[in-house]
Amino acid sequence: MIFKDSILQLNVMTFASFLGAISFCVDVCAEELEKEEKRSVVDEYIFTYNDIDEIVVVGYGVARKKDLTGANATLSPSQSIQGENGNVENAIQGRIAGVDVSMSEGGEMGEVEITVRGGTSITGNNAPLYIVDGFPVDNISNISPSDIERIDVLKDAAAAAVYGARSASGVVLVTTKRAKENGLKTSYKSQYGFRTFKNRLKVLSPYDYAKFCYETAAMKSEETLESFISVYGSYDELAKYQSVAQKDWVGQLFGENGFFMDQSVITTYKNDKTAFKIAYDFNDNNGIVVGQNSRRHNFGMNINHEVSKYLLFDLKTSYFNKVQNGAGVSTEGSNTDARLRNAFLYSPLNIEDVEEFETVSSTYNPVEVNNADYRKQTQNGVKGDLGVTISPVSFFNLNSQIGVDGLFRETDRCYGVGTSQALKNGNAPMASVLNLRQSTFRNSNTAHFYPLQKLKRHSLDLLVGEEFIKKKEKYIQSESRYFPEYLNAEQCLANMSLGTPQPSNSAVLPNDVILSYFGRANYSFKERYLFSATYRADRSSKFVSDKQWGYFPSASVGWRISEEDFIAQSSVSKVLSNAKLRYSIGATGNNRISNNLYQQVYSSPSDADGVLEIDGEYLSYLKTGEYKPNPDLTWETTVSRNIGLDLGLLNNRIQLTFDIYRNTTEDLLLQTKLPYSSGYTYMMQNVGSTENKGVELSLNVGVVNRKNFKFDVDFNIAFADTKVKSLGGADKMELPSGWAGSEITGDYILEVGESVGRMYGYETDGWYTVDDFEYEDGTYILKEGIVSDATLLAGNIRPGSLRLKDQNGDGTIDESDKVVIGNALPKHTGGLQLKFQLWNFDLAAYFYWKYGGDVYNANKIENTTTNKYSYRNMSADVEGCWTYLNGEGGIASPEEMAQINANATMWSPIMARYVFHSWAVEDGSFLRLQQLTLGYTLPSKWTDKVKLSKVRVYASANNLFCWTKYSGFDPEVSVRRATSATPSVDYSAYPRSTAIAFGLDVDF
Repeated sequence: MIFKDSILQLNVMTFASFLGAISFCVDVCAEELEKEEKRSVVDEYIFTYNDIDEIVVVGYGVARKKDLTGANATLSPSQSIQGENGNVENAIQGRIAGVDVSMSEGGEMGEVEITVRGGTSITGNNAPLYIVDGFPVDNISNISPSDIERIDVLKDAAAAAVYGARSASGVVLVTTKRAKENGLKTSYKSQYGFRTFKNRLKVLSPYDYAKFCYETAAMKSEETLESFISVYGSYDELAKYQSVAQKDWVGQLFGENGFFMDQSVITTYKNDKTAFKIAYDFNDNNGIVVGQNSRRHNFGMNINHEVSKYLLFDLKTSYFNKVQNGAGVSTEGSNTDARLRNAFLYSPLNIEDVEEFETVSSTYNPVEVNNADYRKQTQNGVKGDLGVTISPVSFFNLNSQIGVDGLFRETDRCYGVGTSQALKNGNAPMASVLNLRQSTFRNSNTAHFYPLQKLKRHSLDLLVGEEFIKKKEKYIQSESRYFPEYLNAEQCLANMSLGTPQPSNSAVLPNDVILSYFGRANYSFKERYLFSATYRADRSSKFVSDKQWGYFPSASVGWRISEEDFIAQSSVSKVLSNAKLRYSIGATGNNRISNNLYQQVYSSPSDADGVLEIDGEYLSYLKTGEYKPNPDLTWETTVSRNIGLDLGLLNNRIQLTFDIYRNTTEDLLLQTKLPYSSGYTYMMQNVGSTENKGVELSLNVGVVNRKNFKFDVDFNIAFADTKVKSLGGADKMELPSGWAGSEITGDYILEVGESVGRMYGYETDGWYTVDDFEYEDGTYILKEGIVSDATLLAGNIRPGSLRLKDQNGDGTIDESDKVVIGNALPKHTGGLQLKFQLWNFDLAAYFYWKYGGDVYNANKIENTTTNKYSYRNMSADVEGCWTYLNGEGGIASPEEMAQINANATMWSPIMARYVFHSWAVEDGSFLRLQQLTLGYTLPSKWTDKVKLSKVRVYASANNLFCWTKYSGFDPEVSVRRATSATPSVDYSAYPRSTAIAFGLDVDF
């Protein structure tokens, strides 16, 4: 690429041809400048590039923003606020149009899940491809926010197709900091804070709880009622619980103020030939759950050295160590927390000798279970990347990179006395250790060619390259049961032989290998007419040999209208600083499935119950996997189309970006359920297609820009919808969310022509009344013509039972009466950031929202249904529910029952099973004040005296308010226990916390 000025031409090429440190090889062609003068001018042009145009990161290189023809978005330090807890999530959420961020299990300590433009896969992985300093990684949760220079997101195929494989859901490019200025520079950042859990759901008081348990026992049998009375007292004696203080289990479990701290030091040095950076970050994070904490160490080093004007070297290394205890340590693929559920369901009373009676409730003392449930995970990650760039002439360079990435993870679990797992084994402790080893080798070789460098009106940038990525993974899991009860978790894990060892579960997974060839051409004429084309061929080892290759072309054009003479030479140019129209179309691929699904896989059973036992000895054997092999598997392909408009007004004081896109995905990699008779559970198939389309708008306004006062506004909004176009011949497909196991099936539905994320269940129709029944000999008999849902509810119905709507009019409630009762997709999402600077004070407030989109509140169903849990606490929703007792504690007659329940607000929660009905679907719209930061920068006349470049102190608050009608903890939830096609399920999800932080930034 060529930058032109009156006295120089600046040829800027990627130094190491990756997306990381943005190091540049610079060739200055200007006879008027001496060597040292050239260098100072170059430094100024590179590091204050806003004077000519913003530099953005693209695939295998960089480009000027005004030359882009694809849909790219950039998040720089000036646009974001550093995350309060050492997590990148807070720096991204809502700040880029069309990019959504959610937390996984463990809340603030869990991994970050990012989705670009909603994703197009149904049961597959919709995560984008992450590239950190040129190296692909699985996630960015273990990166220190203080070391991030910028984040670039490639949204459409024109921008992402050069990455081919895995780029169908977009690409997130993370660039870490590097040396910018000559000399030795050091930056120190310190942050301390705490978080608290403020949103408490209401449950029954001790008195209401005792009355409800009495009623439940009375409805069971006389023997059950007598047993209850012997412990709690008679109905008349229950009034004593009105003066009993409620046992706050939630407060005991989530009552801690989670203190956290983050300390980082970055030192850089730069001279004429060499630049290096050394960075260290320490993050200590304590959660709001008792015993939850994590500690992370990050170390990084970059060295760039110019041997000569023809040869440059670049070395990048990094290491992280993370030790995490408590929530967030899971091997089960779930992001729910059973301890939270138990904290609400456990008895609010503290009565002696009641434990034996309450064991039938199948709920557990949450504090004891939390202490007995030992979770610890230790991760060590190391990464190294060496790059060499050879530039024999100014218009041509060759680059080669070799990189390795290793992850070592050990997950220790010990289920002590009282946990549900231990109770399944005679209440004896059990322990397991899972060791995972992953390694990735990468080699890329690229050639850049700038053949039209000397021409004024033409610019051509050619890139060709090849890339080889090989990923290895293996694991081994050992388990031992029936430890002596007196051993604690550490002792069990250190002495696995003291228990009864179980057969180990281990595997060396097939190598995941991708071989790629790619090319790109960028051409511009007069800096007005822009054209770009890419082509990439990927070969994946996840498919059979004749289906391994995928081919992904793309093309895009741009027209810089503002450079036309009729604009540039008119008075309009005083207002219209920049105007560019863009169009792109291209294909990207997705191969994110497990290895070897195309052939038969055998494994050894991991559970002793499935191992052959002969004469008291366990004999291991191989069994087929749960997936039926499919040799016809091939690439999932997404074709992306994007029309965009970039506007800059009033000398770019107002900048607007508008995009309309349409993505179609064919040959979906879809996990299909197989009949039991097949001997398999699932089969992965290329079935069906989806369409994803939307509109995005980003607006940045410098409202006021004066010496002592600045006011900036950043705004974005995105509309998106994903529809099913084909299901491979089927009209619809029901999918289970999985939160209730096999009791609720098919609570989501996919239908051709309809949106993804539709909730499928029964429509609530109030409850049965006394008038719906004939009463004979103590038995209620439903009158003729009254709809019955007895079969669905797995029990006899009576007055007060939940009533569901008969959709087909056949008089019976069954599967045929299910309808769409909710849609998880929001109508639009967006963010708003207001930034003020008054003299040395700075204030920033950041809001983001979702409008529309329903939440499947599974907590409401469980917390208002007795089901198999007979004696547990209930949600306060049941306070006005239908009751069967009269004023003396006896079962009311029909006349009494009708009178007592004349003002009932809800059906009776005494039910034999869970049912998903429309009452549990709620509007998930919200507006969140995500971050509020107030800072003060010390005047330079003070800092200069102690030889400091900059000193800033600040206070920050995260998640201060969330305005919503949703009744649960937080509307921004999606446990997604099954697939990405079952979003927005709230089932014991880890609650978001409010955090307050105080920080200090010092530059030396």
